[in-house]
Amino acid sequence: MLLALTLKLAITAAVVVLACRLVERTGPLVGAMIATLPVSAGHSGMLEVSRQLRDQLPAEVGALTSFPVEPGAVEAIAARLSAWLALPENDRARARATLVETVARLWSWEGVARGVLSAAAGELDRLPRPGS
Repeated sequence: MLLALTLKLAITAAVVVLACRLVERTGPLVGAMIATLPVSAGHSGMLEVSRQLRDQLPAEVGALTSFPVEPGAVEAIAARLSAWLALPENDRARARATLVETVARLWSWEGVARGVLSAAAGELDRLPRPGS
């Protein structure tokens, strides 16, 4: 029992340290995605994030990135998490690679800096359109 608990603590600590190290290198969104499945509330700024992630994935997988904020939200979250976990491993691996690439391109420190510099230079066509 003690060995199992120690192993669980060590694995959890390793995930936290890995996420922290990646946050330092790539930005907070990549670090957050390491320890979670990409399911977020379909409102506010997170809806924009979910839409941009969704658009990079096959439709049936992209639909899992967001849930509506309304009665039944808990069930919607559970359904999406179950669907992520039920995907064949090769589909999850492809989705994971696509999500990591998309997040790094758009929301790493370098990606955010590119967006700020494009906006400052008036190159608005290089920026994602809100609500798209």
